[in-house]
Amino acid sequence: MTVNKEEAPVDRVTKKSLGEMLIEENLITAEQLENTLELQRRQGGKVSEILVNQGLVKAEDLVAVLSVQLNVPLIDLKRHMVQPDALRLIPEDMARKYTLIPLDVVGDSLVVVMADPEDIHIIEDIKAQAKMRIEVALGIPSDIEQAIDLNYRSSGEIEKQVSQFAPPVAEEAEVTSELIARTPIAQTLDLLVAQAVRDRASDVHLEPQEDRLRIRYRIDGILHDMFSLPLSAHIPLVSRVKILA
Repeated sequence: MTVNKEEAPVDRVTKKSLGEMLIEENLITAEQLENTLELQRRQGGKVSEILVNQGLVKAEDLVAVLSVQLNVPLIDLKRHMVQPDALRLIPEDMARKYTLIPLDVVGDSLVVVMADPEDIHIIEDIKAQAKMRIEVALGIPSDIEQAIDLNYRSSGEIEKQVSQFAPPVAEEAEVTSELIARTPIAQTLDLLVAQAVRDRASDVHLEPQEDRLRIRYRIDGILHDMFSLPLSAHIPLVSRVKILA
């Protein structure tokens, strides 16, 4: 039997709008949605941003619904630590411009937490920058901005301090406590400890490698790579710790 294509039933899955889903979750009313859409028509902008700015929906409730709508994982940045290897792949100005934070490197992919994971142009830009596949996740915009402030500032300050102190390897054994106290190595240690406190780390590990000094924090029983410093910073940092002990 020949079936007329025009008469054949077609299953169509219609994606619900964010507004419809928020109404179903009893987070807003139909009237509030209509008022928001009218405001959007007059002023522009995104419905999600208008709802939050108007105080109609909490940001955490909105992103939870948005995560389901977009089928994108939701990341709570207060419970996840940004990995230094990921942070180095995206410059701070790009992270601020697009409201995103590189979270981790998994295999050949960079996991990026974004305020707008639907924006294909942003994804293409960060893919070109990182030269890796991009796995997107959703985050609360204010949490992303705080993560940018915290992680880029901490990493930048530590690297700046260490760059000012790089004695030749042959002279490391002669570094005195007086010299250490007068150099940025003391500030570097202060920054490392301050960051460890913010990350709720129980231990800070200084691990000399073949050509670098690896800094790792133990958080919830798990060691995380945090910073990679010049090997020449190892002995001065250890000496500074001994002085303070």
